[in-house]
Amino acid sequence: MNAPVSSTKYETLAIIGQGGMATVALGRMRGAAGFSRLVAIKRAHVHLHDEAASIQHEAAIVARLHHPNIVRVLDVVEEGAELLLDYVEGGSLSDLVQRVANVGLEARTRTRAFVRILVDVAAGLDAAHRVTDDEGRKLGLVHRDVSPSNVLVGIDGIARLTDFGIAKALEAAHDRTATGRLKGKIAYMAPEYVESHRADAYSDQFSLGIVAWEALAGTRLFRGPTEIETLKRVAAARIPSLSEARPELAPLEPVILRALARLPSDRHASAQDFGAALEAAARKADLLAPHAEVARLVETLLGDEIERRRAAARGAGKPSASVDVPAAARDLIPTGSLRAPPRDDRSGTETDPTVVSMPHSRPIRRSLIGAAIAFAALLAVIVGVLRLRGADDAPGSSAGSSSADAPPTEDVPPATEPVSESASEPGATEPSTPEPAASAPAPGPRRRPRKPRAPAPSSSLVPNKAPPNPYLR
Repeated sequence: MNAPVSSTKYETLAIIGQGGMATVALGRMRGAAGFSRLVAIKRAHVHLHDEAASIQHEAAIVARLHHPNIVRVLDVVEEGAELLLDYVEGGSLSDLVQRVANVGLEARTRTRAFVRILVDVAAGLDAAHRVTDDEGRKLGLVHRDVSPSNVLVGIDGIARLTDFGIAKALEAAHDRTATGRLKGKIAYMAPEYVESHRADAYSDQFSLGIVAWEALAGTRLFRGPTEIETLKRVAAARIPSLSEARPELAPLEPVILRALARLPSDRHASAQDFGAALEAAARKADLLAPHAEVARLVETLLGDEIERRRAAARGAGKPSASVDVPAAARDLIPTGSLRAPPRDDRSGTETDPTVVSMPHSRPIRRSLIGAAIAFAALLAVIVGVLRLRGADDAPGSSAGSSSADAPPTEDVPPATEPVSESASEPGATEPSTPEPAASAPAPGPRRRPRKPRAPAPSSSLVPNKAPPNPYLR
């Protein structure tokens, strides 16, 4: 899929995710002194009129959140239609769950890694719930879209919560949820939100409980064949046992079932309490992986996708086609003056720039220059012949002319030699030799003009004897 061309100052490299409201692309932010940094660009779909306001709303909320388990906002650009976020090199929890199912990873390894991810997300979610305004008052922020696709796991093994686009501050003066409209993914909603559209920190905890149950069980919890059936299952909140299918999960089951309690009052006091209880139970059963172990799992399962994005970042802005130089032009270009651009193919590999080899360019160039000189010399000879031929055909103006009644012709000096006015008229006692008429310059390369040779005097114009002296009569 080709990346959309961004109109902002940030370079768009490749698409890394698409949702119902926005598209997320891998981008590059550049600065002075060669500064360059990869970022994630979240751009609202152009057909959604109110999503620019949603982007601005998300930026205003996340700008207050400073936690290692929450994706940071870096900038808002293009009149609020684009949101710049920290780029997490890795993938989503949804990608990991899908890859684990495909490769058949050992159950204990999978459990240890997923428990660490869930503990990280609980810490980030609790930080969002505790965010305050400038006066230190608690905003009561609710994410409302906690789901596997909004949990990003980096190659550093750290999980981060993202996508606060539909988050809601309970203390705000306005409610962004329209009457009769649910926001978020139905299969990850809390029963009270489906029934009364009431969302709070407890409903976010229920959503995180669904994420935990599905990641450890390897199957979906509430999703049905239709949206109506899914809503019915969410409202009923009947939770199958984890330990029946996987006995090794028995130490973790009470903690997860409490987060999935039907009534909010029966759940953990906070997301932080949920994460702490899950971590304590996992440590006792040796089911908590360190971040380094999660990092290795991400590299193993998502290494091909990570490398594809790296290749897109390396090859961004480079032409995909090789240089095609015509054969005639290659002969006139010195060796090494052209370089073929790198090729960015679909396999993710990248080739270094190579020099276009033209080993025979110099001999051919010399022969072309010699041919041009010969052509210019031939052209000069032709011009000289034409001038001589014009001199023979021109009518004479001296006493030796065959027609005495013919009007005198004006001698035109050559264009390359200035002639004085006195020199252009013959003397009374001297015969004059007619000068050849100047001809129009022939087309061709401009060269230094040459002085035309004077034609040999005609025998009919040379007197046989001196004119008679009238004083000797």
